[in-house]
Amino acid sequence: MALELINFSTLNHKIIDYRLRWKSDRLKNGALNKSPDISIKDPLKKEQNILARKLDLSNAVYQLYSLNNQHAVFYGTSLVKFACNQLIKSWPWIDGNTDVNGSFISKHKIEHLEDLFGKPDILAEDFYYHINQFQEKYGELWRKHISRKKINRKFEKIKDINITIANIFFSKGHLAQFLFSLYNIYKKDPGLYGQIFKAYFGNWIVREWPKKDLPFTSLKYNKSEKSIYEHYTPISFFRDMLDDEILNKNFLSEKDFHDALLYFYRVIYIHKETEDDELNKRKFKTSRPVNAYQICDIKISESDLWNKLYSEFDNKIFSSKN
Repeated sequence: MALELINFSTLNHKIIDYRLRWKSDRLKNGALNKSPDISIKDPLKKEQNILARKLDLSNAVYQLYSLNNQHAVFYGTSLVKFACNQLIKSWPWIDGNTDVNGSFISKHKIEHLEDLFGKPDILAEDFYYHINQFQEKYGELWRKHISRKKINRKFEKIKDINITIANIFFSKGHLAQFLFSLYNIYKKDPGLYGQIFKAYFGNWIVREWPKKDLPFTSLKYNKSEKSIYEHYTPISFFRDMLDDEILNKNFLSEKDFHDALLYFYRVIYIHKETEDDELNKRKFKTSRPVNAYQICDIKISESDLWNKLYSEFDNKIFSSKN
């Protein structure tokens, strides 16, 4: 496949306009850790909300099960690990008032759920049943018994760089499809989850999706010195897509998410003491202008590949900014 597979000739101006005006603030931890059910006095209503969230989760897991069945050779075990250790382990507020951030600390294997991915003709209801069984066995601490397995976000470079790029384009397409489904879950009732869903969307789904990262390195990067695995556009950009009023005037599409990933999701190893400190000094970690790298004098070592992939698009977006 040729590099032209990633084609910026037809730009998604809705996403570009959003990026040009986007400025993010940190989500407050108090808001993240406060259950949206805390003010509900009716215990039946609380149970109904938990049930609705578990049904949402079961449908999301089933979507990954279907995707894995179609592309098991491409993903290997990484999509199953992602489903169990990012999606299920981190899904917000399915334990009532239990803090979702307290659930990431054990090495025990999640029973049955990983095995379900290897079986044919599984339904969303099957995942719902097993999640309930596991929850009943361990109570509110059930997610402490899910293993924390390392997931490979990177797609290993192979000799033909065009195939590597095509594979990452392929994975980002799957991620866009999944983000679109989560977006629809959130939009049907934002109050069911609250602000934690936005953090979950960015930190556990966009950041951790397997086999989508093609890491570049900066000119100042040195393997023997401390470095940072840096997102060219902060993850909060993708998180904030869920609630931006102008962007959501008309509902977002799967293509909108794919274009956002294609244009702006890039990863670079940068030098900690010079480049990362400069980004921090200018308060560019959570939010930044599109020309932040130019301002901070961060240059890419693999400039030929970077330019082949992005220069046409970057030239257009910088000219739009001016």
